[in-house]
Amino acid sequence: MRLSILACVITCSIYTSNTLAAEQLYLPRPTELKPSLAQNGAYPVAVRTLTITHAAQLEPLTQQIEDRKLVLEVWYPAAVNTKGSLATASAYQNVSKSGRAFSIQGTALRDANADDSQRYPLVVLSHGYTGYRTLMYYLGEHLASHGYVVAAIDHPHSTNAEIDSKNAPYRGFLNTLYHRSRDQQFVLSYFREQQTELQGIIDTQEAVLISQHRVLPPLPAVRMPPAARRYNRR
Repeated sequence: MRLSILACVITCSIYTSNTLAAEQLYLPRPTELKPSLAQNGAYPVAVRTLTITHAAQLEPLTQQIEDRKLVLEVWYPAAVNTKGSLATASAYQNVSKSGRAFSIQGTALRDANADDSQRYPLVVLSHGYTGYRTLMYYLGEHLASHGYVVAAIDHPHSTNAEIDSKNAPYRGFLNTLYHRSRDQQFVLSYFREQQTELQGIIDTQEAVLISQHRVLPPLPAVRMPPAARRYNRR
């Protein structure tokens, strides 16, 4: 009996450790081995999660008018003294297309104070079908280290968690075609027009959209930051 209980405790401990521990996606590399565009910037990076609502939007499948909630992951330059704070490095949880849960370890400090000494250009990240908002977390953290505020969108009816890729892989595709550009424009407008905790650090006249989707919208009249042109590979 004692051996059985001990075996159970060991097995349960191993299982818990494997499921909760965040994976390290990228191993540290010496600076001299990194390409110039892969070099980290001078800013410490923070991240927080926001939920915003696009009111009274058409749902194509039901033909009903509904409020559309968008969950955003926002990376931004952190205050210099953040490194000594109680903030911890973020781990990003999500599920694969097969529905398997996973966790990836990031470097951005969760909910740390922003560096409000200046304003930073805005980058909107938009995942493909299917995907999730932290899919390009490495790019969000990297750009924030170079002085950008990066907002990544969870597009409803278009995420791994919502779509059964085996039995109904295209269930959310009509919703994606109808709402994708509307989501992108709403996020841009939200940061330009709404009062937010990060509003004081965002230069809303300079913005860039990075999208994995092929249907790109006509963006509002904003300028691409000169430094961002280095990342433009279209």
